[in-house]
Amino acid sequence: MDTSTDAGDDWTGKILIDCTNPITPDLQLPIGTTTSAAEQIAGRASGAYVIKAFNTTGWNNMADPIYHGERITMFVCGDEGTLVINPANGVFSNLNPRVAGV
Repeated sequence: MDTSTDAGDDWTGKILIDCTNPITPDLQLPIGTTTSAAEQIAGRASGAYVIKAFNTTGWNNMADPIYHGERITMFVCGDEGTLVINPANGVFSNLNPRVAGV
């Protein structure tokens, strides 16, 4: 698993959104059951606020997220989940973000 270097070596205080679903084509867990992709990413991006999001629905729902006049729910999880759902940052502008757990 590679971490982008576009943000440089210093991830301190930056929000990193993990939208991965690490499963193999035969539905196995390639990283095992004692860790998660987000934990591995956090280990490679020291100091970042790693948030898990955008992995619970398909692209078509995010492209057109309004159903019967309501925005779809996008679950967000992470130690600092409330940072990323701040409306001022625009990440979830057309979605209905909900912090699912810490």
